[in-house]
Amino acid sequence: MKRLSTLVLAALVAGATYALPLKVAETPTSLRGEKAAASLVAAPSASTMVQGAKATVAKKPSANNQLRAEAWQKAHALDRNILTETAKRALKPAADGETADTVFIEPLELGLPEYYAETGDWFLGFKDVTGDYIVKLDWVNNDPTNPYGTFTIDDLDLNYSYIEDYVYGDYVNYEKCDFTLAQKTVSKNLSVLTLDAVINGDNGQVYVVAAANEVLTPADTVREEVEATTIALTSDTTLLIAGANENVSVNAVLNSSWLVGTYTFQELDLEQTEVKVGGKTLDLWDAAIVVKTNDDATQLRAEMTLLSKDTVLYELTLHRPMIAKDTIEAKLPNLTIDDTWTGFFGVYFIDASNANISLNLTTTGIEADTVYSVSEGTLAVALTVGDAVLDAISGTLVLSESVNGDITGEFECFATDENVYVLHLCWEVPTPTSTRTITFADRATAYGDPEDGLLQLIGLSNEARCGVAVQNWELGKKMEFDAEDALIDYSFVELYNNGDTTAVQVAAASGVVDQVNDTICVTASLVGFDSVQYNVSLWYAVPVAKKTIDLGTLTDVTFVNALSEGLYQLMAATADSSIVVSVTPITDEVAGTFENNGMFETDFNSTYTWVKLKADDVYLDVLKGTVVVTLEGDDITATCALICENDVEYKAVLKAKYEKAHIDYDMPDTPVDATFTSEHYVFAVDDQYLEQGALAFYAQGIDNADYLALLFLINPDNADATTLLPAGVYEISDSGEEGTATAGDFDGKSVYPCFFAQLTPDDKLSTDGLYFLVSGKITVEKVGEADLHIVVDALNSYDVPVKIDVNTTATAINNVENDAVKAVKFIKNGQLYIQRGEKLYNVLGATAE
Repeated sequence: MKRLSTLVLAALVAGATYALPLKVAETPTSLRGEKAAASLVAAPSASTMVQGAKATVAKKPSANNQLRAEAWQKAHALDRNILTETAKRALKPAADGETADTVFIEPLELGLPEYYAETGDWFLGFKDVTGDYIVKLDWVNNDPTNPYGTFTIDDLDLNYSYIEDYVYGDYVNYEKCDFTLAQKTVSKNLSVLTLDAVINGDNGQVYVVAAANEVLTPADTVREEVEATTIALTSDTTLLIAGANENVSVNAVLNSSWLVGTYTFQELDLEQTEVKVGGKTLDLWDAAIVVKTNDDATQLRAEMTLLSKDTVLYELTLHRPMIAKDTIEAKLPNLTIDDTWTGFFGVYFIDASNANISLNLTTTGIEADTVYSVSEGTLAVALTVGDAVLDAISGTLVLSESVNGDITGEFECFATDENVYVLHLCWEVPTPTSTRTITFADRATAYGDPEDGLLQLIGLSNEARCGVAVQNWELGKKMEFDAEDALIDYSFVELYNNGDTTAVQVAAASGVVDQVNDTICVTASLVGFDSVQYNVSLWYAVPVAKKTIDLGTLTDVTFVNALSEGLYQLMAATADSSIVVSVTPITDEVAGTFENNGMFETDFNSTYTWVKLKADDVYLDVLKGTVVVTLEGDDITATCALICENDVEYKAVLKAKYEKAHIDYDMPDTPVDATFTSEHYVFAVDDQYLEQGALAFYAQGIDNADYLALLFLINPDNADATTLLPAGVYEISDSGEEGTATAGDFDGKSVYPCFFAQLTPDDKLSTDGLYFLVSGKITVEKVGEADLHIVVDALNSYDVPVKIDVNTTATAINNVENDAVKAVKFIKNGQLYIQRGEKLYNVLGATAE
């Protein structure tokens, strides 16, 4: 549906849920409103290629986690809190003028605030030490690197901010809240999170949360150098740091899969950790532990900063020499560099492997002759040798580029198995030392697009699964291909042996693609990085029905209207429910002849065109078929002949009733006939997006819950001098054309003008009494110098009439056309506000505090 992409005039719907474009029963996945693309299936990634063993995948962090991790690492050395007894403080009187009951809450542990990039919110939740209270704060900040500051209830999302009071026995909502979140430095490696909050609950109580500051200045500092006996990963998830001198004994156990890095109090396993100084076991408030190497990578160091409950700061440095047991040198000949995430994360993913070693690197760049280093934070390493997953205590990478553009790399590291690895990275097709022939008796699965010259066949047998992909292919012609035309990333070999799967990465491919009538044959030689040449034969044939099953006429047919999205769906089951048929033509009209010719040309959305055998719970893809659809009045008749992947042709006649597409939450009945006057309504004209050709008009009842939102698309040069909104007749449509009013819509979470609605008591849109204006017209007349007469004559998606006569005596925001300061619209505490200069207005134009 067309609309201004930069225009956001959405109002949240109370109680609304995310809506799919089509609701389809018996469907394996949600229906997408686009033509199914003939996409190729990618080969297993390079990081999964471990010969003769189960693959180990180096996972990439999600966008949200990566954003948070990078932001916190850059901004803070450590992010954990210390807590002392709750500070006493003066309280403001409650709303009724009396001092409310006071509850002092001492957090058990604050932890880290979490940032949600989708909404720009920070969230912090914690329990108190008694377990009687759980406090939750969700505030809007929009800065992914900085949750700190002083905030009020206006900054909170009250849907996620409340107290679970197990003493009071209920959820407590906030009537008032003032809190300050800060981070204060204790030492070089240790900083602490502090929270100071006063919350007035709707139960008449005041909750005071405080992290006192006296411990932030330690009474004393003790520094010790300790020779370490162990700084190592003792398992995949346990890091052990141990050592002793005559005064200090350290045995620290951390939950970590990495050796080098910065660790916090939360990673310490307190049940297994014991630190003694002068024979006394420390009772810890907080901790920071930094494991690193020295500059020349000859020594491993663990810097432990411990804050004990006796307010003494202990700075312990443990060190042990890095003496290599052996130096292992190897060539990794399948170097690949992935820059897919560079724009978002600012990093590159580099993979290389041979039959025994798999290397996954993350770098901040790929500049030639630049040293990327683990110690400098420009290089992260995941190294797999055989079945062992190793960490790089220290390591460097240097890339080089030849004159013809080939990239090679030299990687050297000291690993947690105390060996030095010198690895030469390159792309080099190995010389085959043996051959293996694989044939496939069954028809392959075919993917492709003749218009783009793409073809991929994937064959499956008990012995193997293989894929061959080429480009520059033409339907019906014989083609010889080699490295220039072969698509290595979409060609692969997977070998099966007694339940184990060995994935072989393909280094080179060559062969022939031939077509005889309706059969495509591929004969190819795939050279793997295991130095084996795999000779494979694949074929795909347009199916010919070996059997026909006539399902007769099915009348209990579901018709899902998504013609505005370019498709619709007919679906029905047989009387005994043994077979379900679904057809989804790609069209904007119901009637027509729709065909899949079995050779990459189809008029169907392949995801939602299928036959399901309920006895076997199997969905069969339609490989060839025809559907002829007629529409007489509101009677739909579809005559189907579908050949599926089991080589059975299913015939059926589907009879359904045409139904107009409806919008979720739209009212199915009860026409609207109303008159709005300034005596009972307030009005506002919003010109925030006037330069982009959009002008909004709002109206809300003073003594009732009626609400009207209209959006007009106009030429900014034609804006009226006083009312802004030019007189004229505006057709309601989704065309996005100048001179129209936009059709109302709901995208699953937001409502877009034009619409008429009822409001809830907290001024949000109600799911009852919501009308989307999808057709009709809006007439605008100018009355006098600054008044408007607006007549809405519209239908909603159920063809329910909406007639509203609007008579304004003045716009709610006066002289907007003469205001040189542009308005800024934002949402705070679930409400929409307009900031114009130093003045703040609500959505209806009234001054807001």
